[in-house]
Amino acid sequence: MDEKSVHAIDLRAVGIAEVHPYPIPEIFHSSNEYALSANGIPIPITAYTKDYDYAGFSVTSGKVLYELTLLDESEITSYTISPQKLNIKPVVSGNKMTFAVEREEYLIIRINNRVKRVVLASDPVETDMPSPTEEGVFHIGFEPYGIVPESAESGVAARTMAFQQALDDASEYGTARGNGVQGIVYVPAGTYFVTNLVIKSNTAVYLAPGSVLICTSQMAELQEHWFKDSVGKPVTWWISTANQSSHIKIYGRGTIDGNGEALSANGMINNLLVPIATSAFQLDGITVRNASAWAITTIRSKELSFVHLKLFNSLNMGENDGIDVCESQKVVIKRAIGIGLDDPFSTKAWKETTDIASGKVSWPGEPEPVVDVLFEDCLAWTICYGFKIGQGVMQNQENITFRNCVVYDAAVGFGIHHKYGSAEAKHILFENMEVENLSYMNDDNSAWMTMFIVNGNQLGVGPITDVRVRNVKVYDKGKGSAKIQGVQGALITNVQFQNIYMPGNGKAAANTTEMNFLIQEFSSGVFILPGN
Repeated sequence: MDEKSVHAIDLRAVGIAEVHPYPIPEIFHSSNEYALSANGIPIPITAYTKDYDYAGFSVTSGKVLYELTLLDESEITSYTISPQKLNIKPVVSGNKMTFAVEREEYLIIRINNRVKRVVLASDPVETDMPSPTEEGVFHIGFEPYGIVPESAESGVAARTMAFQQALDDASEYGTARGNGVQGIVYVPAGTYFVTNLVIKSNTAVYLAPGSVLICTSQMAELQEHWFKDSVGKPVTWWISTANQSSHIKIYGRGTIDGNGEALSANGMINNLLVPIATSAFQLDGITVRNASAWAITTIRSKELSFVHLKLFNSLNMGENDGIDVCESQKVVIKRAIGIGLDDPFSTKAWKETTDIASGKVSWPGEPEPVVDVLFEDCLAWTICYGFKIGQGVMQNQENITFRNCVVYDAAVGFGIHHKYGSAEAKHILFENMEVENLSYMNDDNSAWMTMFIVNGNQLGVGPITDVRVRNVKVYDKGKGSAKIQGVQGALITNVQFQNIYMPGNGKAAANTTEMNFLIQEFSSGVFILPGN
C-alpha cells in the first residue's frame, strides 16, 4: 500500500490508522541501519547510541502495518519483537519484515542479533495542539521574544533570557485569570540551546513535533544545584519548577535533550527535568533523552502525571536513571518506555536539606514520604533494575504499584533495594509483570526479582512489609537466584506470591524453589497463594 492509496480512502472507515511522522531535528541524524514505513507513510528513524536508534510518530485508532528494512540489504534470518506478550508475527522477505499492530505501541526490535536495536515509539495523535496565534499563547519566535532556531551552540544566554521571559509572561497570564488557567509557551520545530529554565505556576509548555530543547554543554553557563559524590561532579537542575508552584504542564511531541555526554566531558552532569515543591504537574508525549544524571527527578511534590513518556538514555553513561519519584505523593507514570544504564523507573526517599555554607542541595521544606505511586504499562531496558523501590528509604515508601509492565532486558527485573535509611517500605504490589531478558549483572545480582535490606553508609535499617507479587511471566530467570534477605532488626514480612510462571513451565510455581528464590535470614510470612 503506497502513500497515495492510503490517502485515497477513508482510513478510519476500514479500520486503518492515520499515521503522522515527526520530523528529525536537523541537529540529529537519520539512521544508517534501518528504514521504516507505517501504513505506507515513511517514518524517519533517528540515529542514536551504539545500542539503538528510534522512531517517533503518532497514529489514530486502527491497525498499523509496518515495513522495516535493513539498509545494508542483509537478509533477515532472526528477530525478536518486544513486548513478546503482543505475539507479533512478522512476514520476512529478504531484508524486509512486515507486521501489523492493532494500536499505538512502544516496541523494541532486534534483527540478526545485531547490537543496535530499533525502537518504534508510536503515540496517540495530539488532540490539544494550541494555535500559535490564539490568545494566551506565547510563541517564542514572535516578538517580543524573537527566538530563532539554531543548531550551533551560540547565543545561549540571550536565548535563555528570552525563553524565560516567555515562561514568565505565560505564568502571569494564567495566574491573572485564575481557576487553573494556563498561559501556553509555544515552541515550534527547531533546535534551541538554553541554560537553566524555571517554570512558574499556571504555565504550559507546548513542544511541537521536531522541536528540541537542548542543554548547553558550557558548565559556566549553568547553575550548580548540588554535588554528586559518587561521580565527583556538580549537578544542575536544568529545567525545574518554581517552589510552591502548581498547574504546570509540558506537552506535545517534541524533545528535551540533556546533551549529557558533552556536558559531562566539560565537568558537570544534569537532571533534565525537576518538578520540585509543585503540585498538579503534567507531562504528556515528550521524548526526554541524553541525561548524564537522573533524567526526571520529582522532589517533594504531589499530584503528578507522566504519560506517553519516552526516556531515551545511553546504556554507557552511569547514574542516568529515567524517572526517580523522590519524596512525592499521588504520582502516575503511565504508558512509558525507559532505556538507560541505570534504573529507568524507581522511587526514593532521602533527607536532603540546604548546605548553609554552599547553598547547594536546597530541597525545600521537611523530608516527606513516598506515597501512592503507580507505574503502569511501562517498558524498561537497563543494565540495572527495570523497576525498583529504593535505594533511599529514609522516610516511608508505601502504596506503590507496578502494573502491566515489561522488562525487555536488565540485571534485575524488579525489586526492593532497601539500602539507605530506617523507614519502612510497605504495601507494595507488582502485578501482571513480564521479564523477558536478564543479560546483565548488577552488584552480583542477576535475577527476575530481589528484595533485600542493607545498612548502607550506616544510615540504619528498616523493614519491608506487605508485598504482593502476582501474575508474573518470567522468560529468563537470570544467572543467579532471586532472593529475600532481611537483616537483624529489620525483617521482610508478609510476602505473597501468586501465579508466577517460570521459563518453560506452563504451570504456576508451587514453591519458592520453583521460583528460583533463595529465602535467606530475617524474613517471615512468605506465602505462595493458589492460582486463580
